[in-house]
Amino acid sequence: MYGDLFLPCNMPEPPKKNFFTNLFTGSGLSNTEREALLGEKQAGKSTIGTAALLPSGRTERLGGQASGATSDIARARNAAIERGEKLGQLDVQTQEMLEQSKNLGKTAAMLAAKYEKQDKWWGVWPR
Repeated sequence: MYGDLFLPCNMPEPPKKNFFTNLFTGSGLSNTEREALLGEKQAGKSTIGTAALLPSGRTERLGGQASGATSDIARARNAAIERGEKLGQLDVQTQEMLEQSKNLGKTAAMLAAKYEKQDKWWGVWPR
């Protein structure tokens, strides 16, 4: 008969692993168990490729507000463009008036010089 080096005894149960430790380390739960616990079906989500639009008055109100804001912005943009065009026309008219006033000044100076040489028939011109 052979001698024993140790006394046989029952092994204690191994400690249970934490749920999150099992979940994040990947050991302990199979893919099907993980899908059953954390899958989209359990979360109340629909399957991929299907979507359900639930009618509500809120979305319609928000859509109306968005379209109202969009039309306001479009109106403001058109007004700004129109103002820019009018300012461009005003600039052109101002340049034309400047040229006309210069021409009028030259013509008036020439006319005054012409009549100054004459007898100053209107009698207003100082001598």
